[in-house]
Amino acid sequence: MLIRRTKYLSDYEIDRERAKFYRQNSAIIVTDKDDKIANNVYSLDGYYEIDDHHKITVIILDIIDPYNLSECLASLVNFYGSIFIRKSSASNRDKAIVVISPPKSGTHLLLKLVENFGYTRGGILPLQPKNKYFYTLDYDSPHTSCYNFFRNKNIQGDIYGGRLSAFNSCSVVAMFRHPRDVFKSALNYNFDPKNTVFGNYLNGSSRQEMAEALINPESLVGDLPYVLNDMANWIHFPNVLAFAFEEFVDENSKFDSQPVWEMMLHLQVEGDPVEIMEKSFGKSDTFAQGSVFSDDVDIDRISKSIYQSCDYYMKSLGYIESSPMSIFFRKQRIKVKLPIDVRPVDREIRIDNNNNFNLVYLNKKYHLTIENVAGVISKILFSAISPNTRLHLESGETLRVHFNFKKIFFLTKIVAILKKLYKKITSSV
Repeated sequence: MLIRRTKYLSDYEIDRERAKFYRQNSAIIVTDKDDKIANNVYSLDGYYEIDDHHKITVIILDIIDPYNLSECLASLVNFYGSIFIRKSSASNRDKAIVVISPPKSGTHLLLKLVENFGYTRGGILPLQPKNKYFYTLDYDSPHTSCYNFFRNKNIQGDIYGGRLSAFNSCSVVAMFRHPRDVFKSALNYNFDPKNTVFGNYLNGSSRQEMAEALINPESLVGDLPYVLNDMANWIHFPNVLAFAFEEFVDENSKFDSQPVWEMMLHLQVEGDPVEIMEKSFGKSDTFAQGSVFSDDVDIDRISKSIYQSCDYYMKSLGYIESSPMSIFFRKQRIKVKLPIDVRPVDREIRIDNNNNFNLVYLNKKYHLTIENVAGVISKILFSAISPNTRLHLESGETLRVHFNFKKIFFLTKIVAILKKLYKKITSSV
């Protein structure tokens, strides 16, 4: 049985595979020299046959330009076979990503997938994200409000109006879900003190009363329609890959590896989508039970109010009342572009800190500038202890220096002593 897989090869391995499959006449080789590169692979719907005797099972993307490579990979979502890619050209491979998802919309599945892609949880997105890490925005969860994130960055002047944020230079993977099932999941989850800090809210009330509280803007839990409508705004950014939970799990609780394959191609992840899907789903009851548009009397009674209050969310994502499926997401992903670092490079940006030197962001790099004598001493000690010390900014106030503990302790003591000496000398003068 033919399986789908992506594999990254060195320059030598690419040349070897090209020669082998050229002799076998069973592969398509795409290079930068080809006109309309994407058009060469758009026709590959499942299997592609040259004639009755030769079926294409391998595509070799011998492409140097990263934008051409990204375009080609995105167009191979229907191909069944192996895709070999020149490793040195995969500019989006291993890059940091951001994950976003409304509450109760398949967040657990999204996190499982990116972890099985090989990404490590990195917490809140720093100014200089690390390769092969996945991050969240503002909170240590993917439920970041679109409005609040950009309002805080722009209006409140968070680090030069937010223009140093790495958001636009990362691929963003977002998971959404039909509002009916979001409300049903919230109803089953939120009112249990084992799950939430407000789990005892409406303790003793009927399930129907709890359901009605979810659409009552005056109740503690009545902000869910606002949250969903706000989260829909993320899809309007060109670096956001939008997926629906219903693409992975259908109404019969059957799993589909197709969206996993698409996610892998966009993020340039290596591997077999079926293997990754099975590892991600595992034996979880969350995914094994009929959770897509299953019967629920209490939710059905408030369904009209749900759809009215979530009108913007439904229209933005192509959801309708009678079906959990939406064709919007496949169309949206076709338009996603390779993320570009658009942070300002034409001016010096000073970032305040308390380390006796200034950290300056210029030309997409951080530089140290000396502020006073203590700062000169600090810089000398930095160089003496570790000439190749790596510096990166993790927040507006914190400069992390990668020493081992003994060196940090030694440096701190020396600087403290020299500061005292400097104060005595200047005060006596």
